[in-house]
Amino acid sequence: MLCVMKWERRCSAMQISLRGPSVTPTRRNPPARRHVLYTPHKLIAENNVEQFVEGLTEYQQAFLRKYPCPQLFYIVSWGCAATSWLATVLNRHPDIYCVHAANHTWHVLGNVEKLDGVRYLRIIGSQGHAHVAAGGVHGISRHLVPECRRSFGDKFNAAVVVREPISRLRSQVALYRDFEGLRAWDVDYLDSILSSAGIAVAPEDYQSRLFVHAANMLNAVLDESTVGKIYRAEDLTSNSQVLGGFMEEITRGKISPDSEWLNSALETKKVNVHAGRYPRRELDDWQMDVVRKVVDPRAWDLYESLGYARPEFVACSAEIRERASIIA
Repeated sequence: MLCVMKWERRCSAMQISLRGPSVTPTRRNPPARRHVLYTPHKLIAENNVEQFVEGLTEYQQAFLRKYPCPQLFYIVSWGCAATSWLATVLNRHPDIYCVHAANHTWHVLGNVEKLDGVRYLRIIGSQGHAHVAAGGVHGISRHLVPECRRSFGDKFNAAVVVREPISRLRSQVALYRDFEGLRAWDVDYLDSILSSAGIAVAPEDYQSRLFVHAANMLNAVLDESTVGKIYRAEDLTSNSQVLGGFMEEITRGKISPDSEWLNSALETKKVNVHAGRYPRRELDDWQMDVVRKVVDPRAWDLYESLGYARPEFVACSAEIRERASIIA
């Protein structure tokens, strides 16, 4: 019995020796963190309420309660102004859900009605319910923005993106080449414009009518100026401060990206390039004449106020008319 007790004490001493003295462990440097997918912020309580449900069925209202809209935004633009790039960049922010002309894609590939305005924005918002803000670029009609403001109130904001007019015109003409042989654009509305401008284009001359349509789109800035703050695509794609201010504007301050994210965003490559894929073409005499006759002088004034130079062939034409009126 005595031998057994000694053996137990010896084993106990050996265990203590192996463990070492009882001391409080020191804190070691934590291991390097692994890169994990960022989880968007959860919706705040005020978003989890019935919202924007006027005219909806009971099921639709229940659906919106389950998947409520976050802060909403839309960027108005008729395209050819880095809109695909902008939507890509916005969608890469972990707190933003952003689409690019999704209603047009649904319309073309789904053979369905083209959604617009409040109905379209409501769907985008519900799809992006897990984000702080949801919206889109290029696709919503500018004349429906006031309706969206009335329906969503402070939960919505809009802005406009433009580009240097002649470069944008060339981009639009290049886009036409991607769908050559197809009547993808409705140009029937042009008859009255052609008549008032004194431009003779045969009804079957679809390509010439497409150019007149592209020139007329430059007048959209007159309506867009009443929609929201106007941003230049050239600034958004090159200036981190402008891009950051733009994101704060469209989300009403809900999202303020830091400089690191903004600088990384500006490294995003070009998306959906049109004119850059074809040899550069200068405008011919007929095309310049169309631009002079179709684009409203007030539009050129507005472009100049945004920092874009009036095209020389337009400025010369205006100067000649002014001199002629003085002589007369």
